[in-house]
Amino acid sequence: MARDMMETTSEAMNLALAAFKKEYGEDAILGDGEEFFTVFNDGVLVIGKEEGTLTVHFSVGKPYFVDYDLDMLEKDEPEAEIDGK
Repeated sequence: MARDMMETTSEAMNLALAAFKKEYGEDAILGDGEEFFTVFNDGVLVIGKEEGTLTVHFSVGKPYFVDYDLDMLEKDEPEAEIDGK
């Protein structure tokens, strides 16, 4: 049985923000033009900030996982893992 869409959206956003805070600290905030991606089992959530407004985009479907480095980051950024159960 599918969960309520609002409940699912809220839970996914809370888990994504928890991962962001774990990675960057409890007082961390997104700067204008910044965004981060959270990969779930059946989709991806992108949270960003544009002109002072929080943006949220879900892409639902099984994501492809490719073992490849884009080498676009200035430094290695460790991945935060949050158990959503």
